[in-house]
Amino acid sequence: MAITAFGTPHAAGALWYGDGYKNLLTVLAQSPNVARVWLYIGFAFLAANLGIFLYLTVWLGAVCGVKEEWEVSSPWSIPAATGTGLSAGLMLTIALWPVWSFATPVVLLVLFMGMVMSQHFVPSFGKRKTEKVD
Repeated sequence: MAITAFGTPHAAGALWYGDGYKNLLTVLAQSPNVARVWLYIGFAFLAANLGIFLYLTVWLGAVCGVKEEWEVSSPWSIPAATGTGLSAGLMLTIALWPVWSFATPVVLLVLFMGMVMSQHFVPSFGKRKTEKVD
């Protein structure tokens, strides 16, 4: 698990920064092969997914102080986040297929897993709950 948690963000970084001539942002911004409409729809789904995440963590957790599980306090959120995440993946795959063809799902999967695994390295701020052990 530690190798995966360490290696996956580095693989995603290698994909993100590219070979020194073209990185991912350059391809997204300047490549004429990218299907722009699908790319923008995919980004809209990603923004909706980020909005759901911020609603659950920041608004409910920090601002409102809700201590219930997400399934109880807002039962719509998990299916909505799943739907927007899968839709974003599908739209981005369609948008980037002309650029990388069969490698597109692999590139997107490595970027997604790199983002997920990089959360291990983000420090937690705030009070840490400790349990008493008798």
